Amino acid sequence: MTLRQILLASALLLTLSLSGCSGGSSSSGNPPPAPPVTNVYLAGWTYDATTNFTQATYWRNGAATSLTGGTSNVYAQSIAVDSSGNVYVAGYYYDNATGISIATYWKNGTATNLTDGKLDGYANAIAVDSSGNVYVAGETTDATDGSSIATYWKNGTATKLTGNMLEAYAQSIAVDSSGNVYVAGYTTNTTFGDLEVTYWKNGTVTILTDGTPYQASANAIAVDSSGNVYVAGDTTTIPNYSIATYWKNGAVTNLTDGTPYGAFANAIAVDGSGNVYVAGYTIDASYKKIATYWKNGTAVPLPMPGVAEDAYAYAIAVDSSGNIYVAGYGSDASGEYATYWKNGTATKLTEEMLSARATGIALSSE
Repeated sequence: MTLRQILLASALLLTLSLSGCSGGSSSSGNPPPAPPVTNVYLAGWTYDATTNFTQATYWRNGAATSLTGGTSNVYAQSIAVDSSGNVYVAGYYYDNATGISIATYWKNGTATNLTDGKLDGYANAIAVDSSGNVYVAGETTDATDGSSIATYWKNGTATKLTGNMLEAYAQSIAVDSSGNVYVAGYTTNTTFGDLEVTYWKNGTVTILTDGTPYQASANAIAVDSSGNVYVAGDTTTIPNYSIATYWKNGAVTNLTDGTPYGAFANAIAVDGSGNVYVAGYTIDASYKKIATYWKNGTAVPLPMPGVAEDAYAYAIAVDSSGNIYVAGYGSDASGEYATYWKNGTATKLTEEMLSARATGIALSSE
């Protein structure tokens, strides 16, 4: 072999050796794509010690934005974010002159009143579809007898889901890719007078419990890409201890058995693999409330930062990487503090104050 042939062969071996030691680069020489960044939005309220009013508040990645000026008690209950980054928050406030509650939502901080302040109205949940339509679930008040009417609004136009009955409440709302509107809540059984778990699809009612033997309620609803409907809430057993429960297409799954002193399911989410996540709280033998979520029925207690006497979970979401986010609050001798958890690790959003809670959650990625 000539010297020239030896040099060429050596160069070829060196090239092959370097191409096999990419250090994680792709075959084209480009680095692998970075994982998506998840922005965490939470809605709730804080307390203004100067004005002595609660303020509707939302947080983006822990940074707080107040939606109100501290002139009345205002509560934010739910939050949604669209693909353009617009932030929608639903809640209600009290008119100081009349004491009447007014259902409201905010888009990027600008308020839209859904009720006129003549009778009580509440906004409990919000959703936005891919076309930018805004859906809000809550209650209005019957002018004849003062009973609560389950109601939802699409772009400010109200649809009453119930007529004149004892009581009916709309607690949660979801919209699927076909534009079907799902609302969960509870109505009053006309025979027994107890509350029963209810949801509506495009206004058509489905009742999941029959009012016996005791009260039951639905607090959250979710719909997966196959059209399966999931509802989370509570049923009640003797002696009146609550059972955290969810339903998939009407089939019931009890997450707890009512012992020692009950449990509550406040939120539900489903990921792309069909895993079901429910958030709420349990009550132990010492009557301590323990923030908890369940994944496919397995309970995960959530630790609190500091020493909390009680802790509550009110909302849950899961990102595309499988990270689990839960919103809620803790309370101790110094007051309440809004909190959220990522994969079980708690982050305090506020210090202790008279009232501070995180009750809604939404995620966006970039």
